Amino acid sequence: MLKSNARVEEAIAVYRQVRARVPETPELLSNLAVALADNGEIGEAVSLLRRSLALDPGHAAVRSNLVFTLNSDPAATPDDIAREQREWQARHG
Repeated sequence: MLKSNARVEEAIAVYRQVRARVPETPELLSNLAVALADNGEIGEAVSLLRRSLALDPGHAAVRSNLVFTLNSDPAATPDDIAREQREWQARHG
């Protein structure tokens, strides 16, 4: 994954450039989402992770990233987080 704490904004820019040029993949969207979350852009990160799961509902790493990111999302309710945790457990546990 192209990012380090000192280069999060650069990573976001690169992922956005790649996304504009190639078909979306769950991994690309998830990597961009994680970088955005690291940059405090939680809402957009959650949206991208959900888009990634729409492409591949069984992608364990993406669903894990969603559960983790929801824990930082002030808009996410405890029920939202619990629902995604149960979904992860049902698919990957």
